[in-house]
Amino acid sequence: MKLLQKIGNLKEFAAIPPKAVEQELAEILRGGQATGLNKLEHLAETVFERVRNLVAAVGRSFQSRDREIEAVAAGFISGVPVLLLGPPGTAKSAVVRKLASLCGLASGEDEQNGSDGNNSQFHGGYFEYLLTNHTMPEELFGGPDLAELAKGKIKKVTTGKLPRAEIAFLDEVFRGGGHILNTLLTIINEKRFDSGDGAVHVPLLGLVGASNDIPREQDLEAFFDRFPVRTWVQSVFESRQKAKVSNAKNPAAQLINFSVDAEKKRLAEAWDTTSAAKDRLEKRESCTNDFRFARMMLLHRLRDTVDNSPRFEQFERMFRAVRDKARLSDRSFGQLWLFAAALDRLKKSEDPNAGYPVCKGHLEVFRYVARSPQDALWLNDEVARHTQGMQHNGSA
Repeated sequence: MKLLQKIGNLKEFAAIPPKAVEQELAEILRGGQATGLNKLEHLAETVFERVRNLVAAVGRSFQSRDREIEAVAAGFISGVPVLLLGPPGTAKSAVVRKLASLCGLASGEDEQNGSDGNNSQFHGGYFEYLLTNHTMPEELFGGPDLAELAKGKIKKVTTGKLPRAEIAFLDEVFRGGGHILNTLLTIINEKRFDSGDGAVHVPLLGLVGASNDIPREQDLEAFFDRFPVRTWVQSVFESRQKAKVSNAKNPAAQLINFSVDAEKKRLAEAWDTTSAAKDRLEKRESCTNDFRFARMMLLHRLRDTVDNSPRFEQFERMFRAVRDKARLSDRSFGQLWLFAAALDRLKKSEDPNAGYPVCKGHLEVFRYVARSPQDALWLNDEVARHTQGMQHNGSA
C-alpha cells in the first residue's frame, strides 16, 4: 500500500498514474485484504473532505447549480454516468469543465500540446465534445495512425481524445449515430477501447452527457437507460429557482460576474498555456485519484449493508413506487443504490462518532431519475413526503 499512503499529500497522490492506483486497490481486494482497506479508513475522510471542498469551490462559481454539481461529483464517486437535461445556456458544460479544472485536468488539446502539468503518458485529461448527426467516430476516438497505416496496420491515435480522458462531457449525447453510440457503450460498460492493438482499459473516471430533452426514438431507449441519473437544469430566472435562492445574490448580477470572469480567464490563458497549466495545478482542490479511492472505499463499506437493512427496504419500496413512471430498469437498481451512498458521503457528518451524517440519500436519489420536468416535480414531492422527519446515520 505504498502508493495509497501518499493520499495525505494531494500533489504526490495526484501524480500517481491512475492505473497504478487502481492496480494497488485491486490487489488489496483480490487478496481478500479487507483489513488492508480497514487500515485506510483514517485516510478516507481526508479524501472525502477534499472532494467536499471541490464541490463547494465549484458551487461558488455558479448560481443555483449546487444540486447539479453534487450529482456530477456523486457520479464520479459511484461510477454511474450522469445526464444533465435542459435548455441551452444553463451552464451544463461549464459545471463539468470547472470540476475537471479544479481536479487539475487539462483539456485534450492542452494534453496534445504537452502543456499538461501531469505526465500525459499516464494521465488522461478532460474531453468535451458536441455531437451532431454528422459526427464521425475519429472525432471522438481518434483518427488512423498514418505511420502504422503505411506498414499495413490499422491503429488509432487517441491522444487528446475520449479513450485517453479521465473526465468526459458529451453535449447532445443522443445525436451520435449508431457507429458512435455502440463504441460509447463499450467504454461506459466495460471501460475498454480497442485502438488497434486489442481492447485495453481506459482511464475514464466519469462520463457526463447533456441534452435539451430525452430521446424520443425507440432505438435510443437502451442507450438512454445507461444514464440512470438525470438532472433537469433550469434557468436561474425560473420562479422556482428564485424561491430557493431568495437569500443569495441577485441571479442576474451573478451571471454577469460569471461571464466577465470567464472572459478574463480565457484572455489570460489564450497565449500562455504554461502559466495556465501551473495556475490550474496550484488551484487544484482534489484529483481524479481521490475519486478512485473514494469509489473503492464506498464499495468496501457497502458489502454488507443490504441484509436486514431498514434503509435498503425503504430504498426498494421507493424504487418500486416510482419504477413505472420513471421507467427504471433492473440495471439501474444497483446503480442508484451506489449513487445514493455517494450522495451520503458528500455530506459532512456532525456527529464525530457516527461514520456518516444524518442523511437520506437512499430516498433523495429518486429526485434524479425523472424523464421530464413534470416528473421531476412529482418525484420531488414524493421524496419530500417520504423523508419528512426522517433521520438515519448513513447508508453504508
